[in-house]
Amino acid sequence: PVLAGHNRELAVPAPLIWTLRDDRPGTAAQALGVAEALGLPFVEKPLGYDGFARLPNLLRGASLVGIDADTRGSLVPPWPDAVSAAGRRSAPVARWIKAQADKPVVLAHMMNPGRRGAGDFDLIALPHHDCVVPGGDPPNVRRIVGAPHRVTSARLSAAAEAWRPQV
Repeated sequence: PVLAGHNRELAVPAPLIWTLRDDRPGTAAQALGVAEALGLPFVEKPLGYDGFARLPNLLRGASLVGIDADTRGSLVPPWPDAVSAAGRRSAPVARWIKAQADKPVVLAHMMNPGRRGAGDFDLIALPHHDCVVPGGDPPNVRRIVGAPHRVTSARLSAAAEAWRPQV
C-alpha cells in the first residue's frame, strides 16, 4: 500500500499475515476465506497434528502440544503481524505465536476456540448456531450468520464457465 501525503508518497509494507490451515477442509476453508477476503498477501501455515491434539485446550494452553515436528519447524520468525485461524485445535497454536512474537500480533479466530485463552484473541467470529458462551459473549466475539468460506462471485463465474459445456 502507498499512503499519499503532502507532495510525497510513503510506501507502507503490507502486514505479514499467517493463515493456520487445519487438516480438515471445512475448517481450513474458514481461515483461508477470511484471509483471502482481506485482499492482502498471506502465508499458509499447514498444521499437522499428533495424538496429543485430542487433548482439551485447557491442557494444551498456548503451546505447540499436539503439533507435529514438520509444523513446529515452520513456525519460526519473522513473526506475523496477524494470524487467521479456525477450529479448536488451531487455537493453542495461534496463542503460542502471539506469545513468542517480539511485537503485537492480531489474532482472528473463526469458530469456538474453547474457553481457555479466548481473551487472547482480538476477534472471534462465532456463528449464531454455535454454542452459547456462558455469561454472554465477551467483547471480542462477533456473532455471524453461517460460516466464512472461499466462495466468491469470481469463483462462481469461473465454475459456471467450466461446467457450461456439460450442462
